[in-house]
Amino acid sequence: NETVGGLQVENPLWPSSGKGFWVGLVLVATGIVGIIASLERTPPSIVAFTALSSISTVLSFYVVMTCIIPVQYDTKYSDTSRPKWQLTELIINSILMAVGSFGAIIGALSTLLGLFLSGYCVDQRNVYRYTIDDHEKIIKVLPEKLIYGI
Repeated sequence: NETVGGLQVENPLWPSSGKGFWVGLVLVATGIVGIIASLERTPPSIVAFTALSSISTVLSFYVVMTCIIPVQYDTKYSDTSRPKWQLTELIINSILMAVGSFGAIIGALSTLLGLFLSGYCVDQRNVYRYTIDDHEKIIKVLPEKLIYGI
């Protein structure tokens, strides 16, 4: 309600109360997985980091979008008629917009880096270069001839 601070516009799918806290937790989790992925350098850890980075990008963009309406609403009033709670809301939402924009940019770059490092952006034709003359190199092995665990 507007009399005690806050807008009457609320997202019915995901309430915007505490959005900075919850999205911040996802960003911290993404950072922890990113540190682990950089230490392990295994494909599953890089894929996990890439997935969390893309989720973080979407959530950071969500924070920016949900902060635009309150900032636009709060800037309609002049500085002299603005109550203290509205000034506080304007400052917090402006900071969330800046941090969310930065998080969306870093998340998008991290997603692209993760896609590149996990091999999704590699041209597979260049990795395995076989020509017609290399058919002797490809050996067909029947499944019953395979020895598992070696």
